[in-house]
Parts: sequence; C-alpha cells; structure tokens
Amino acid sequence: MPSDSISRFLFRGNAAGLGARLRRPVDAIWKMQGTSTLPTIGGVSESSVSWAEFQKSKDYKQLGEFRDYIRFDSVHTEARGDFVDQQAALAMTFGKAEEGKIATQTTVASTVTGLVVANRLKIASATAGLVADYPKPRQQPPIRPVGNAIAGVSIDGHELAIELNEKVFVEKATLRDLTSAYERDDAFYRKHRRHFVEIGAGKSLKRRAPLARGYIYCTVVSRIRWVGDPHPDAKIQDNMVTVPEFGRIYFGELLISEYARRLSMLRIKLGSPEGGDLCMAEVETNGSTWPD
Repeated sequence: MPSDSISRFLFRGNAAGLGARLRRPVDAIWKMQGTSTLPTIGGVSESSVSWAEFQKSKDYKQLGEFRDYIRFDSVHTEARGDFVDQQAALAMTFGKAEEGKIATQTTVASTVTGLVVANRLKIASATAGLVADYPKPRQQPPIRPVGNAIAGVSIDGHELAIELNEKVFVEKATLRDLTSAYERDDAFYRKHRRHFVEIGAGKSLKRRAPLARGYIYCTVVSRIRWVGDPHPDAKIQDNMVTVPEFGRIYFGELLISEYARRLSMLRIKLGSPEGGDLCMAEVETNGSTWPD
C-alpha cells in the first residue's frame, strides 16, 4: 500500500435539526429533519426543512396517529470548513504550502423554530452553534460556542426563561484551559461550578475536573426560572426540568473532549404515558491533522 506522510487537516463538522424515537405506546421514528455534514476536505453543507414540506413526505405519513405529536415551523442547519488564509490554500495546490500547517476554521449551526411536543412543551426558537479554530499542529483546537439562544419556552402554558452563558466556554476554549481553571482557580470554580456535571463524590482531596471516558459534561445554561406563575408540578434542577407525565427536559448540554465539542440545545427523555427520546438543535465539530 503506498505511503503518504504529507500532513493534512481532517475537517469534521456536523449539525442536526430535529429527530425523535418513540418506543411506547407505539414504535415510531421521526427521521432527522435538517442535517449538514462535512467531508474530510471541508466545504459547505446546508439543509432547510419546513413543516409544510415535512407533511408531504413519506416520513410524516408513516408516523400514523402520532404524526402530529411533534410539530415545528422550520429547521435550518449548516456546516462550513475552510482554510483561513486563502492565498496559502491556493499555494497548497501548487505544492508550495503544506496543508496540515495552514490554519483552519470550522463553523456549525442548527436552528429550529416553532417546536411543539405533545401540545405541552413549546419553544419559539432555538439555535446551537460552535466555531472551531485550528492554528497549529499538535495543539488542542480552541472550540467556542457562538450564537446560542433559546426563546419562547413554555410548559403547559407556564413560561420559562432559559439564561445562557457562553462566555465561560469562550474564554476557556480548550480542554486544557478549562481543566486547569477548574482544578487550580478557586475563583473560577466558585463562580462556574454550576456549569459542570460533577461525577462521584471523589476520594482525592485534590479537586479534579469531572472527566469520564475522555469527556467533560457541561451546560451553557446558567439559570432556568419561571416567568409569572410557576408550573404547579414541574421541578427545575440545574439545566433540567422534570415534568410529571411527560419526562425530563435537558437544555444546553455540552460535551467537551481534547479535540471535539458537541452541543445539544434540547434533549428530552420522554416518560409516561409516552416513552422515548427527542433531540433538537445539536452541533459537533473538532480539529485534527494527520499524521502529526
């Protein structure tokens, strides 16, 4: 097999709009509406779907009596990856610049409007976005949450305000910086620990970043509160809202590893009378060269 030791950048960017799997009382799949993904060479990928278009599809018709259990107005996703210096990229095509040494940027975004689930949860709009820069080989890429927003959220007519804080993850844009601040900076820990899902009690006297299987599980949500009358039965805990006879709703989940980040603006664990899962406005990107 021929060898190729020329360093290259492997682009990776994915954006998903809206998808769900109901497992009871029937088995029904809402195929992902709105998907954008990049090949290893980068480029541009975009996708848009309207509710009217979805209603005309076979995917909608095969859902039977549950076809309107989940509704939406529109979905738009996009993924873009390219070299920052276009002149250097042009020189690369003449063999005068090495691909793996040219800075890159990858942007992913997903927006969903008009979501309604079981006529109970309503979200006017939600957007998830990440930007990944790769300045030099062998360095962890800074990956920043950008443009994230969620508005018009209500449960059974009771309005929720979801407050987001991107700044902490913009300022600590690599896993190394984030881990160092969590473990060594007392002021950072006191101010931002609510953004981290801590695992286990921890036997060590030394504070450790909650890293498991290569990932730190965080949230961009800083606060959730009721606007006006609170829901009489729902309970708020960190970035999660538990609603009896509906399920658990998670907002702004962020998974961070050494070379990648994945952000989901909404995830639902449906439970009683229906059981299943839903995810909306999810994006993922990373940066990596090969072989160095």
